[in-house]
Amino acid sequence: MTLTFRSSIQDEVVLIDRDNAGNQRVLRAVSIGESNNSNRGQWQCHIEEPVYGGGVKKREAGLVYGGRGEAAAGLADLLHRTEIDWKQNRASGFRPPPPARDVNVSLDEAGNVIGNAPITQRR
Repeated sequence: MTLTFRSSIQDEVVLIDRDNAGNQRVLRAVSIGESNNSNRGQWQCHIEEPVYGGGVKKREAGLVYGGRGEAAAGLADLLHRTEIDWKQNRASGFRPPPPARDVNVSLDEAGNVIGNAPITQRR
């Protein structure tokens, strides 16, 4: 009986998008094994983007099936699909969007918020 040892380190394909200001996003595809119905590899993809105040936000982006080439092509497609969001977030300084305005608030003549009357139940 022959024993075969495999590395515990997962295969990984990494794509880094860095602009001239030093902002960067990292796209990763991590091998999670073979798919159930074939011997093709299965890759979990995600994006790591900066957030306001430092730190990184990780967004899951789905699965890619195939070898390392297909994983790299899937990351390139993901890079292209998220380009508009990336540009908008970078333009806003990675700040979160402002809270939505509540249109159900009472205002006085000057536009100041007036406390709403509590809702009571009738029986």
